[in-house]
Amino acid sequence: VFDLGVGYEGTFSGIKLAAAGTYEFGDGEGTAGPAGFGTDDISAWNLGAILGFQGFDLAGSYGSWDDSGLTGVEGDYWTAGLGYSAGPVGLSATYLTSDLGSNDFDNVVLGAEYKLAAGLTPYAEVSFYDFNSTGTTYDNQGTTFLLGTQVAF
Repeated sequence: VFDLGVGYEGTFSGIKLAAAGTYEFGDGEGTAGPAGFGTDDISAWNLGAILGFQGFDLAGSYGSWDDSGLTGVEGDYWTAGLGYSAGPVGLSATYLTSDLGSNDFDNVVLGAEYKLAAGLTPYAEVSFYDFNSTGTTYDNQGTTFLLGTQVAF
């Protein structure tokens, strides 16, 4: 398996711009795996970008698994996010949706952080997710709460 990536980051007249892309490829053995799935070649790519101005950041990405490593299964995903920071406070909202074969996944995440001191940032996050697998009873949805502290030396 080989992974390639390239990225760019710069600021022009107070406008922040960052962009990146990756590509992954590899050869599968073609052997049968669990539940009758066979393995196949891998081919995937991703593009993403961030645009920022005066404390606001708008981000998005798109990716595709042309060959997922499972025989006959392809998928893709996209994300979008908006963040704002003012002084020690940061707020964000992100959305992700993905499809892989007959599986669909959606996730909305809301987050907040507060830079309490240099290198000490407590944060809180709530995530709402929904997973559906067409034709099965493996559907699932829920809410996750996360509290934490980032410590940097």
